[in-house]
Amino acid sequence: MTDIRYVCLSDLHFGAKSSILTPLDGDHVDDVNPSIVLTALFDALETLTRENTAGELPTLVLLGDVLDLALSGSHDAAIVFDQFVERVLARGSRMFAPKIYYVPGNHDHHLWELVRDQRWHASIATSDADDVLAPVVHSSPLGGFSDETADRQTMEGQLLALLIRRHAGCDDVQVVTAYPNLGLKAEHGARVAVLHHGHFVEGTYRIISTFKGVLFPDHEPPTEVHGWEAENHAWIDFVWGTLGQSGKAGVDITRVYEMLAREDSLELLVERAASALAHDSGPHTDFLHKAGGWFARTVGGHIVQAIQDRERHQVKVALSKKGWEGLNEYVDGPVRLQLAADPDPGFHLHDDLVFIFGHTHKPFEEIRLPATVGQSVEVVNTGGWVVDSVADDSVQGAAVVVLDEQLNAVSLRCYHEGSSNNEGVRVSGAQSSAFRDRIQGLVDANAAEWAKLSAAALQAVAERHADLSVRVTEDMKPEDAQVSSVAGSTSGN
Repeated sequence: MTDIRYVCLSDLHFGAKSSILTPLDGDHVDDVNPSIVLTALFDALETLTRENTAGELPTLVLLGDVLDLALSGSHDAAIVFDQFVERVLARGSRMFAPKIYYVPGNHDHHLWELVRDQRWHASIATSDADDVLAPVVHSSPLGGFSDETADRQTMEGQLLALLIRRHAGCDDVQVVTAYPNLGLKAEHGARVAVLHHGHFVEGTYRIISTFKGVLFPDHEPPTEVHGWEAENHAWIDFVWGTLGQSGKAGVDITRVYEMLAREDSLELLVERAASALAHDSGPHTDFLHKAGGWFARTVGGHIVQAIQDRERHQVKVALSKKGWEGLNEYVDGPVRLQLAADPDPGFHLHDDLVFIFGHTHKPFEEIRLPATVGQSVEVVNTGGWVVDSVADDSVQGAAVVVLDEQLNAVSLRCYHEGSSNNEGVRVSGAQSSAFRDRIQGLVDANAAEWAKLSAAALQAVAERHADLSVRVTEDMKPEDAQVSSVAGSTSGN
């Protein structure tokens, strides 16, 4: 009988108002009571993990966008993470093994920057003046950077580890950070799993490399994960990792991000920018006014189109044609090169690959045959726990992906949008296995807990849709109308 060996969670977006795992008290994060959905999720998941026959707890894999540092302050994100830790890791509620794998995403990319710099600083501190300084490392081995033994001193400042260890009974918890890929090996055979948050599947996150290729076509593009990250990390960190920390400006940036949920609000943002640029371009000639407005509208139009083309806005398909092209490029290129070059020879010779990612907020499972490599790949997407749109008409949703010791992957589809009916949790996978059958049996035996989770999630999704619609509508009003609206609501309280 196969046990759950790994539990993969992605795109939790702790701290963001759009996350259904973030508890809200009015317009603020509730720092006392955890989200009903978070509680229901782990109540349901515990019905599976407690049935491990070997008595071993599964290993938790946090697959990026755990803390939302783009759309919330670090304090709010840490508060919700604290609630998560208290439920699943603290004394008396331990659901997972003490070793946790963490693969940063784009919204918590800054945590990778901190880990990377801590390691480099530590290497400097332990070197002599006669030593050649070690270079900055922009990617980890597939096994990640551990905070155990020799690495413990350099890794103890890792934020997630610090937040976890402040809880009673969590002194033994170790956080292993892998970026941008984590590799897992089956206990028997040559099956390998590669887990990546998913942002490098989209060209948006490699835009600096693209610009470099346009300006200097004689320069070879990077082919390995280290090169992809080295050229694009500052761009990723600035836009998705730190802007949310910019005080009141960060709050306004969040408002802009929310307005991306509606095409008409995007066009309004472009028009506001065009009007402002035309007005400020200079008082001397009408030409500068007109040129400024034309430039803003032209560039803004291209930006709007680029935003609409992003994978997250392709809400009718699990992965768009462009998305599959990006995934094939990443798996066939950087991923396979990293597998071949990793210090662990166990990754070199593999005849069976499963690629697990999140980022798109659209869960699915599929067997694919990449364009340039004859070996098929099992592809699994975890979805996400966040609401990105004002209408419930997409294929977005969230899943928990569990794996056994042979890395058979099973997806627990906890909810999905696009339907007003509560269809309940669905056990899914790209291929059948005894492990999948066992998980289905356990879910059926604990149907009440899983139904409670699905119902809570769908209710929270509906509330987030409504709240987002109200906020976007308010932000689209002229400034004087917004002031009047606020004044009216204040006088009515």
